[in-house]
Amino acid sequence: MIISNCFILAPQPSLRWQSEAITVAGIAGSPGLTPEKLNYPTDVKLDYLGSMYIVDKINGRIQKYFKDTTTGITVAGLSNGTITSTSYGLKNASCVLLDSNQNFYIVDTENSRVQFWKNGASFGQTVAGTLDEFLTD
Repeated sequence: MIISNCFILAPQPSLRWQSEAITVAGIAGSPGLTPEKLNYPTDVKLDYLGSMYIVDKINGRIQKYFKDTTTGITVAGLSNGTITSTSYGLKNASCVLLDSNQNFYIVDTENSRVQFWKNGASFGQTVAGTLDEFLTD
């Protein structure tokens, strides 16, 4: 350690970029609608058990991948990929937040709203924003 002009200069750790990636969800280069595929994922969150929650933007859904699995299950939105302005669906969601009870707060971008989706529910509730009158399914 060197002290110089009132600054403490400490050795810096050497960091190196991991040169090989491992796909943990979806199939690289193969977007789709089936449970093992994603189409334009925009956000991912982990819960305390290691499950991943992924915003599958183009498919209008949130997919949950349990730890060490390669197939997701739809936990918000419609599993058939239908994008909608109803309380059952999402339209180009961009972000998801997860609370300690595994409830979701979803930024439903094209619907100009934030949806609260209770764990296990088949529909969400608007907690912020409103639908613009020009938006349609």
